[in-house]
Amino acid sequence: MVDQIVNLGYALMLVAQAIRNILVLRVILILAQSTFITYGMITSNISMIIWNTIFILINVYQSVILIKERSPVVIPEEVIDIYEKVFSEMSKREFIYFWQIGKRVDFDGELIIKEGEPQDNLFLILKGEAFVMSNKKEIATLKRGDFLAEMSLLSGEPASADVLCRNELTCITWSRENLDNLKKLNYKLWSKLQHILSKDLISKVKRTSSKL
Repeated sequence: MVDQIVNLGYALMLVAQAIRNILVLRVILILAQSTFITYGMITSNISMIIWNTIFILINVYQSVILIKERSPVVIPEEVIDIYEKVFSEMSKREFIYFWQIGKRVDFDGELIIKEGEPQDNLFLILKGEAFVMSNKKEIATLKRGDFLAEMSLLSGEPASADVLCRNELTCITWSRENLDNLKKLNYKLWSKLQHILSKDLISKVKRTSSKL
């Protein structure tokens, strides 16, 4: 009986070698390690019990992560249009992650960005309108889904124009610190964000040129 338990454990380990699905592989490993714990309890082999318990905990933890990664990601209905219009280059999971590190802010008839000043935040308009002013002349109107301060963040230069709102304006903002951390921890996602910001900037230049 004892030998059969050990053989079952080794058989499961053998089966695991042929499995390509990582989640299924970890489940089989958990089963195999459980048989070794049973064997250790029967034979009073404390080392076998301890080591296989550790292995099980590791595999359970990794399995939970895999399940979460594979679970469907639902984008809130109120920002689906922004995801489709602005962030479609990101996966839904990447978008949710990026969105959650942002913070909502409200403005009401005030100057948001001052020309010549360095910018420490990236803004995306959620509600209302913002106006880009240069030499006291309005050169662009920005609405939902438009970024603010992306040129300064991309170039590292101070803001090239004033941006203000005349009424209530709601934005989501990401601090430079959060963006720097994103660059360090997830460069692939950071690269996608850079491309998104570049496209937004090109679109604004075209709109401004046609207006002028």
